Amino acid sequence: MKKFFHPCILFFMLISLVSAKEAINIPNKENDPQCKPATIKLRLFSSDKGALIEARGAYEVINTMNGRKLSWGNSDKRFHMYGHNSGIKWGENFLGIFQITLLPKSESSRFLINGIEYPGAIEIYNAKNSLIVINELTIEDFLKATLSPAVSDIYKLSTYEALAIAMRTHYYHIAEKNADSFWHLDAAEIGYNGCGLSLQNLPLEAGILSTKHVVMKHNKTTFPSGFSTHCAGKTASYKQVLRVKSIECPSGVISPYAQQVRTETRWKERIPLRMLAQKIKLNRITNIETFRDPSSQKVYAIRLFDGIHSVDLPIKQLQHILGKNQIKSNDFIAKVYDDAITFEGFGQGLGIGICLYSANKMAEKSDDALKILSFFYPNVEFSKVKSLPTVVKPRLQHIDYLPGDVLSDGPRRILHK
Repeated sequence: MKKFFHPCILFFMLISLVSAKEAINIPNKENDPQCKPATIKLRLFSSDKGALIEARGAYEVINTMNGRKLSWGNSDKRFHMYGHNSGIKWGENFLGIFQITLLPKSESSRFLINGIEYPGAIEIYNAKNSLIVINELTIEDFLKATLSPAVSDIYKLSTYEALAIAMRTHYYHIAEKNADSFWHLDAAEIGYNGCGLSLQNLPLEAGILSTKHVVMKHNKTTFPSGFSTHCAGKTASYKQVLRVKSIECPSGVISPYAQQVRTETRWKERIPLRMLAQKIKLNRITNIETFRDPSSQKVYAIRLFDGIHSVDLPIKQLQHILGKNQIKSNDFIAKVYDDAITFEGFGQGLGIGICLYSANKMAEKSDDALKILSFFYPNVEFSKVKSLPTVVKPRLQHIDYLPGDVLSDGPRRILHK
């Protein structure tokens, strides 16, 4: 059960948690300690109706194309922003300018967009009078905003530290691989809702803080990763489950702690055939076939038949259609019985990367975060990397569309048959 903390004691709890254990000691690979921290860009939304944008604290308005300062303020500003044929208006008119960046000028400065608070900078593009709004924030702040609502159970500090390093590695990889893109992830797809959900799990925040800028590298580079609440005995490579080409990832492992209690994680769901057929636009469903990673036996896709045609669904798409509460993991068997498909499986999550149940069992035996991660990610190295390479991308004077608005980890091969 997730715990919430009174605001008056948040600061003191966080300080005591971090001071109780020294930050993980990893060599710093950064040549310039003053360089810009690693950031990630989230596309918040697109709107032809504009957006209510409020600056709280000192701010600057920059021309994104050339970096020139257009406006600034030391006090709050609140206006409806919209795009028009000649530029962008936010109280004042920025004529002939179709892309601006709002920069916070102090650590306490924040931007509210339609009432939601966001840390970091805000980029706005006018594309055919429709605003595309992007939030650029540090990966450290992004971890605090996204991991807290995603992890509901309470774990040991070493478990949280291992989780923070695993997911930091994942987002460094995404930001590096798509360095020249206008944005890296879609906020709606990953459930990012600004910084309002930070500071709800103080031990988790302490784990993020004590491992600040620490990442894993496999063959000298970061890699995509993930986590599961319970892997049911085996983990799988990100590459094998999500079918990503041209990316090297650590292999999966056998987890004895999770294997011992595998049967306790059993789940079963019955999905009506008619309902699923309507969702995937088949006339009916007559049979189902599963495709598995050979080493872990985790399902990475299913194929549904109607007698003539078939539809392939990658595992994440299947979860999106039916819900993660119904398809709890990808360790299952599926059969068609009468008017329904029965899914019967074990575990919780896709079994990619770190298993939090097993990691916590290791933490209870006094294993630290680096030992936990070395078990789940064989042959990795640890380093502290503050910043990412800077890429200068071309900017269009008038934007009709933004290239690269659909990003992935690389070309995907859904099925091997």
